[in-house]
Amino acid sequence: MPIKKSAAEECCAKCESDVAELRKEVAALKRELAKSPAGADPRVNKIIEALKSYHPRWKKALEKVGL
Repeated sequence: MPIKKSAAEECCAKCESDVAELRKEVAALKRELAKSPAGADPRVNKIIEALKSYHPRWKKALEKVGL
């Protein structure tokens, strides 16, 4: 004859499964953040492109420093 689980045991089991799902989600978010460089902001790229198009000397100077 199977033993019934108490409400506390069922709650603990649900909480453990929720924690496991959250750990998976956190790991996925960490992997996603690792893909992009720190502080990556698309507005910065737009500013750099605008500066490059402003004058050829600026373009050369920015390319020299790796931008």
